[in-house]
Amino acid sequence: DRFLELAAYKKEHGDCLVPQKWEQNKLLGNWVNTQRAFRRRGKLDDDEIKRLDELGFVWEPDLQAWEDQFLKLTAYKQEHGNCLVPFLQGKSKLGSWVNRQRYLEKKDKLDADRINRLDELGFVWDPKQQAWEDRFQELICYQKEHGDCLVSEDCQENKKLVEWVTRQRTLKRKHKLDADKIKRLDELGLIWDPEQYL
Repeated sequence: DRFLELAAYKKEHGDCLVPQKWEQNKLLGNWVNTQRAFRRRGKLDDDEIKRLDELGFVWEPDLQAWEDQFLKLTAYKQEHGNCLVPFLQGKSKLGSWVNRQRYLEKKDKLDADRINRLDELGFVWDPKQQAWEDRFQELICYQKEHGDCLVSEDCQENKKLVEWVTRQRTLKRKHKLDADKIKRLDELGLIWDPEQYL
């Protein structure tokens, strides 16, 4: 009886991911979770497993959910050229999932295989650091073209770079810019007090 109910659920919803506390049929939700537990304990026979497999039963829903979000991130990367999903990205909650991966990796709770797969996709673990690196690369290009790091404030095409350089100066003045960044900017020839220089 439950199997037939599951087949009907699949026909209506397109999957077998019945919520455990599904209001419309709590017995079915509990039964689905029981099948997973029985299989883990070796209490399901091969025929039952085969019939559920043929229906598209998901034995590890958490694993399936991760794979689904990873596929969405792959599609996002193809469309946008990066994995920098805004925190609230549509109804798919992809932005929340992306932030969760960063949190889990920081707490050493994300397994190595998932980290590798995300790395291969070009996942950005620290978007603030990545944004800093992107602006720093722009400053390198500016320095090569102009021979200095005195980014002109009246140049509209360099507006973001002007704001970033100004922010670095402010952070250094307030002792909030880390030593490695100061060193890299010094090596590039950034003038910390352009008024004094002029």
